[in-house]
Amino acid sequence: MNESKRQHIDQVCQAAGYQPTILCTPAELIEEMTMKEKPHPPMDPVLEECYRMKAEFNARFKTMQELVDYLKAENIKNKAEGWKYVSLPPKRHKQD
Repeated sequence: MNESKRQHIDQVCQAAGYQPTILCTPAELIEEMTMKEKPHPPMDPVLEECYRMKAEFNARFKTMQELVDYLKAENIKNKAEGWKYVSLPPKRHKQD
């Protein structure tokens, strides 16, 4: 979306008494989230590990497709090495 359209939409929202909405591409949204994503101590160890893995993946892979391809290849390699994968049973819904 071009900038003039964004400005026009912002003006319409403000004229109607609303806060302007944020319109962006998925890539812009991810970039914005990444910029705001700063771990603050103390941090849950699981969350800390997730941030570490994300940083490692971002440094290693240029695109999401590269990461997906890598994970598929690892899955094939692990199965060939005899790794066992367990499927979880389907969730049961409570009957009233």
